[in-house]
Amino acid sequence: MKNIIILDLDDTIAPLWPSPGHPFEPIKTEILEEFYRLAQKLKLQTFALTNRPPAQMGIASAFFSGKFHLTESGGTAWIPQENRFIVNPHFKKFLSERARIVKDIVKEIGELDPLAGKYMEEIGQKQIVVTIAPIYPKKKVSELHKRLAKRLEKYKIEVKPGAGFDIFPRGMTKKDGCMWFEKLYQKYYGKPLNWGRIIYLGDSSTDLPAMEYIIGLDGAAAVVGNAEDEVKDKILKMGGYVAQGKYMEGVVEAIEAITLAEKRYFEKLYPLVRSKKYQKTTTGA
Repeated sequence: MKNIIILDLDDTIAPLWPSPGHPFEPIKTEILEEFYRLAQKLKLQTFALTNRPPAQMGIASAFFSGKFHLTESGGTAWIPQENRFIVNPHFKKFLSERARIVKDIVKEIGELDPLAGKYMEEIGQKQIVVTIAPIYPKKKVSELHKRLAKRLEKYKIEVKPGAGFDIFPRGMTKKDGCMWFEKLYQKYYGKPLNWGRIIYLGDSSTDLPAMEYIIGLDGAAAVVGNAEDEVKDKILKMGGYVAQGKYMEGVVEAIEAITLAEKRYFEKLYPLVRSKKYQKTTTGA
C-alpha cells in the first residue's frame, strides 16, 4: 500500500517560484493546509523534499507529519522535534569550502550582471545550495546561466538552470536526498524504509533523478499538469504518472490515481481546490 508521500513544494503544490510581482515568494500556508487535510483523510505519512532552506521548512513542517524533511534538494534536513537542521554527511567537505566559493560567485555575478546579484536568494539561510532568482524573461535567464557556468568551471560545482538557477556541489541531485532519506527514516522511525510505499510528487527536471530512483525500487512517482512537456515525456517513459490537473489539483489527482483511493475521500476536496477562493490564493505568484 502506497501511503508515504514525498512532496516537492515550488510549482508542484502551488506556483511559488519568484515572479516580477513577488521576487521572494513566501510559502503559502493556506495551500499547505489543504494538503494537510488531504493527508489526514487518507492517513498518509508526508515528507518534503524541497530546495527551500531549512528555516522555511521549520514553518512549513507544521503541515507535514514526517519526523524530518529534506531541504536544499537533500543537502540539509529539518528535524521538527529537535527544532534544528542537519547537513547531509555526503556534502560536509563542500560545506567547509562554501564560504570561499560563495564569495567568488558574488564577485563573478556582479561582473556579469550587477542586477543578477540582487536576486541571490536566501544566501544567509541556505547551507549548501546557492539559489539565484533573476527576474528576467526565460531567454535572458538562459543566457546568463551559460555565461555564469563558463565562468565557474574552475570550481567543483554545477550551475543548474530553471526559472532561475541553482549552484550545487558537482554531481548532487535529489537522488542523493532519497538515499539519505532512507537512512534518516531508519534513524527516526526505528525500522527500514519500504520504498514500495512511496509516492514522489514533483514538477521539474530536478525531480527526475529522484523519481527514477524511487520507481526503480518499486515506488511510484508523478508530475503535476503544469510540468513542462519534456518532463512529462520522461516520467511516462520511466513508468510514472502525469496528472492533468495543475498544482494542488494535480497532487490530489495523482494520489487518487496511484493509491486507487475511494472517490468519497475526494468529494469534499475537489470543489475546494477548484473554488474561486482557492484560485485567488494561488494567482500572481
